[in-house]
Amino acid sequence: MAGEHEEAASFWLPDDILIHILSNLPAKSVVRFRSVSRSWRDMLSSASFVELHLRRANRPDQLKVFFLSAKPTDAEHPDKCYFYSRQLPGGPAKKLMREDFAHGQFAAPVTKPLHGLVLMRCTSLHGGYYVCNPSTNAVLALPDSKFPLKSSLRIIPHSSRRDWTPGYTTVSYGFGYCSATGEHKVVRLFSDTFSFQAADTCSEVFVLDTPAFWRPTAQQPPPECTFEEDNPAVFLNGLLYFLCRNGGVITFNVSDETFGSAPPPPVDVDEVGEVTLTEFDGCLGAFYQEAHSDNYAYHIWLLRDHAHEAAHWEQLCRIDMAA
Repeated sequence: MAGEHEEAASFWLPDDILIHILSNLPAKSVVRFRSVSRSWRDMLSSASFVELHLRRANRPDQLKVFFLSAKPTDAEHPDKCYFYSRQLPGGPAKKLMREDFAHGQFAAPVTKPLHGLVLMRCTSLHGGYYVCNPSTNAVLALPDSKFPLKSSLRIIPHSSRRDWTPGYTTVSYGFGYCSATGEHKVVRLFSDTFSFQAADTCSEVFVLDTPAFWRPTAQQPPPECTFEEDNPAVFLNGLLYFLCRNGGVITFNVSDETFGSAPPPPVDVDEVGEVTLTEFDGCLGAFYQEAHSDNYAYHIWLLRDHAHEAAHWEQLCRIDMAA
């Protein structure tokens, strides 16, 4: 019997070799291996392994994931959206995600992938928000995102006077990561109050993989800032960047949940029309289409040295769609 145990033990791989093998597997396989034992679950769920797996998954020769929505006129798959993976170079595209995760509603990504997770929004009326992992088919429906309590106006019962709970007409979302705690956080900002007793703007945070509900952020945003739901926050270097309607930019530190500001894009929002924030090669970017123009020209700007006092915007290019 002892000989059998010794023979079995001789085939056990060292931890570093085992981690090397597992970190090169697809995410869906890694999730399945978490059920082998508690030690494997802890190892494969650790922040160090997740970071290692992410780095190797982002190599040029690995699968690439992209999003494509079906045309609304598609009779077989109306209002459907899919993630696909494709091995580069060449090779057929493979459909990811189950088709019913949005319950038949049209959904679109709100954020870029963050450690394999994507914040999705159902664009139909009161469709709600989801955090999805296209590689593992995991979907989390965010609570209180279809009909947020703060977006409704209600009379406080048993009150001696007609008191109203806070009500807001606009909510803007962002998705970030705290490297110090390994927490993924969804942040939302409410603005455009229709209650005289409510602050102009308030913010809440939802931490993934915790039993907690939405809670107020450690600090509240500047009360004069208002936002658009169609212009979500951009996550970059630990900060969420929210674009205000007046063209200003406020930042939210995902770690300590405090607010700050960043230089606004050097454009007049009343003159150029809609401005959208994005991320270009590690820099905060902004782009817009020329308003009142038949040329359909787009301007792209980058915020250089955003972490220093010398932060400034510079125009990257102008794209003339009619050329």
